[in-house]
Amino acid sequence: MPIAASDALFDRLAALNREFPPANWRELLAAEVFAEPAALVRALHPAKTRSDAVLLLAAALAVQVGDSDELDATYLQAMRPFWFTVATASLTDWQFWHSPRQPLRRLLHQLLLTGRSYSLSAHPASAQFPQRLHSRLNNLAEQAIAGAGPDNLLPLLKSLYALLRNVHDQQRHSDHRLLEQEDQSRRTLHAQADTSRAIRQAVWGQPVPASVVNFLDETWRKYLQLLHLKVGMQHPLWQQAIADIQAMVRFASEASPDELGKAVKTELPGLMRRIREAVAQTRTSEQGQRFPETFAALLAARARNLPDAGLPLGELLDEPDDVAAASSAASNRGAVPDRGESLLLKRGNDWLRVRVANHLDEGNYVLLADFAGSRVAAFSPNELHALMQEDKARVLPDRDPVQALLPQLPHLLKALLSSASDTQARQREQAEQQQQAAAEQAMRQREAVRAAEFAKRQQAEAAERAERIAEERRQAEQAALLATQQEKARALIATLRSGALVELRRDQEHFRACYLAMIRASDQHYLFVDRQGQKVAEHDIDALIQLVLVDGFRVVESGSALDNTLQNLVSERRQFLSDEDGS
Repeated sequence: MPIAASDALFDRLAALNREFPPANWRELLAAEVFAEPAALVRALHPAKTRSDAVLLLAAALAVQVGDSDELDATYLQAMRPFWFTVATASLTDWQFWHSPRQPLRRLLHQLLLTGRSYSLSAHPASAQFPQRLHSRLNNLAEQAIAGAGPDNLLPLLKSLYALLRNVHDQQRHSDHRLLEQEDQSRRTLHAQADTSRAIRQAVWGQPVPASVVNFLDETWRKYLQLLHLKVGMQHPLWQQAIADIQAMVRFASEASPDELGKAVKTELPGLMRRIREAVAQTRTSEQGQRFPETFAALLAARARNLPDAGLPLGELLDEPDDVAAASSAASNRGAVPDRGESLLLKRGNDWLRVRVANHLDEGNYVLLADFAGSRVAAFSPNELHALMQEDKARVLPDRDPVQALLPQLPHLLKALLSSASDTQARQREQAEQQQQAAAEQAMRQREAVRAAEFAKRQQAEAAERAERIAEERRQAEQAALLATQQEKARALIATLRSGALVELRRDQEHFRACYLAMIRASDQHYLFVDRQGQKVAEHDIDALIQLVLVDGFRVVESGSALDNTLQNLVSERRQFLSDEDGS
């Protein structure tokens, strides 16, 4: 919660305490404003501001707990800082009202579960527990008031859970000692406690998938109890089964894909074999029977580095015995209570707060103990049922104060809810107007984009058309120029006569002089020879025209003055060749 909101709550509470206004939150906590929550409810009702509404809900919840749960006065006093935590951190969170698994609501349930069995006695544990609880709740309240988020509150919540779990463990240990004194057949009880502790310690604080938790709680628990009864805790089979719990939790929550890949050839085959053996040896549900395949698929997904389902932040496991007690209490209201339930037992004119320390199926009696674990009484089921009929024994039911307060919320917050509804209506209207304006703006932008694209397309088409016309004009001019040049070249070639002196390009820089020896009229081929009468080249008229166009053919003398000379040269050359052949 932001600091400003916390300061607003402080100012409101300080204004209510006019005689001794506190200077800071620490003084306000010490002043114990929630000592009389009913008076605070009367002072704040009806709520007109957000601060009044939050404080009113916290005070109403405190009244609900004080009136309905019949807690010891010392325990209620120790819980007072908790209402500040609820007011500053959770009452504006819908999950607090709708989800029993919300962290602070879960803590409230655990506090009430422990408080129903608490009574102040001479035992040191009974006297010290409220002080320790008050100190930790006070620290939690200070952190929540300072604006700490869920991540910062989680260590303190776990510390409180650990304190309450420690109390439950101590009570179970004391119950075990009582049962050892009452009945020598304690192995079954020890098996239940040891298996519960082993499973709880393995999954505590780990993001273990729900399928693994359910399998450990249902099937593996039965398998451990079976081993405990058969071979005991010192046997290698028991030790291996405990180690397998750690392995399943590690592979399902901590192991990296590389570690899982290596374990496929080392640890996992043996672990999967033992899991199948445990399923085969115990009576389990259909889901438990499918767990080997489910666990293999989960590990395969983790090996591929895919996210898997884990427990949400702050959600802790129910204690199996608490679940059994709660379900039994819900289904057998008015019958003989089961282990872990709390009772008020009348002794003379006083009512004693006691706990049921054993299951009824562990013996034909109900063993009652106080908060510190001392034996109070033992009754047969019929005797305890008769005491309940005579109103000399009362079962303290597991009530949920948050659920009980829900019907009163509209009445408590009528003024705030009405103003909130008006605010929400205005916000919805503003949101609709903003959405309409945004839609119109988006439409205008789309139209502008379409117009720009159309203009751009027209410009491109016009440019393309102009370029096409210019290209056609250039091609026509080039064709006309080429035709003119070809006609000139043709006219030049037409002037050639036999014996004409011409130059043919030999390379880029040099020409070769040669003579036109003959013009073949049938196909207009021109034969060129050098001075010795050797053939140099032969071209048709089209080839000569191309040579003229590329400056590869030059006319030095058209041949009219050189015809006789050329004929003489040719005759002399032929005579020379004939003389050589005769000799």
